[in-house]
Amino acid sequence: MAPAVLYLHIGSPKTGTTYIQDVLWANREALEADGVLLPGHYRYARVEAARDLVKWDRDDGDLPETWRRL
Repeated sequence: MAPAVLYLHIGSPKTGTTYIQDVLWANREALEADGVLLPGHYRYARVEAARDLVKWDRDDGDLPETWRRL
């Protein structure tokens, strides 16, 4: 079995990233049918996870709960 591929989309504010995320989310079912998984149970789960990651204390070692849920 081939290893899974992870695509991570990172963009600066005001560069069209929200538009891209909205298009992906609006087409979630079609993407999943083609084997593409968008993490999270709702649209802004990824935003919450990203905010938690920025505040993450790496010395603590444990990933934020939002990342474990994703």
